[in-house]
Amino acid sequence: MSKFDTLIIDIESYVYQACTSCKTIVPMEKGEKNKFVEIYDLRLGQEYINNIIQQFKDKFICGSVVLVIGDKNNNFRKGLNPMYKSARGSKPLMYDKLIDWMVGEHNVVSLPTLEADDICRIVYEDDDNFKGEKLIITIDKDFYSVPCNLYRDNPKDRVVVQVTDTDARLNEFVQVVMGDKTDGYSGIPNFGEKKARDFITLTTTWEDIVKLYIANKTTEEEAIMNYNMAHIVGKDDYDIKTYKVKPRTLPKAEAKEDKK
Repeated sequence: MSKFDTLIIDIESYVYQACTSCKTIVPMEKGEKNKFVEIYDLRLGQEYINNIIQQFKDKFICGSVVLVIGDKNNNFRKGLNPMYKSARGSKPLMYDKLIDWMVGEHNVVSLPTLEADDICRIVYEDDDNFKGEKLIITIDKDFYSVPCNLYRDNPKDRVVVQVTDTDARLNEFVQVVMGDKTDGYSGIPNFGEKKARDFITLTTTWEDIVKLYIANKTTEEEAIMNYNMAHIVGKDDYDIKTYKVKPRTLPKAEAKEDKK
């Protein structure tokens, strides 16, 4: 059992689960056997979220909890790539109701133009406003590209890991090469995760990735666009006064030294 000062929970996936937990199918009319309607009980969804939070508080003996939600109306990545997450369906009917309730009931952080992943990283790196040892809790695999203490709430993972600077850099490069079709950017054709990991090494540079793109009949511009899709925005990438992502700096040729 671990102790952390702050838990940073990427809560959106749990809100989807809560929407399912608070839904009941009932007959449309009394005695009707063939027609049904869905009834949502907000209290059940609230109870689900509260239970999730309490489970993590108990597990990690934390001092405080931050729930993170993204900007639902303005995603800066869609401005760079209109196809980004364009295939995703609409949110469940109760989703916004639960979000509105959480904002009034819990410590929720959201920032304009950013997704929940970005905000989790910014909170993690913001030692001025969020002090002490922190842990990011998420269902999302993308946080392996962020230097942090990470608990991925997935049956195959469910252990606390420390993602080093080197680990994060390698995983981010892999993501740039292979892309993420579910998010609407494809990377280099015919490069899945295994092939991408076989290519990426400790000495791989950004220039090597650009050369790989060009060798496979894609362009440097596509490599840069995919880097912008894959890179999770950190504290130094975001102007908190203007609520805008700063002009992006491409990865340095050399890997950073891991933090001790």
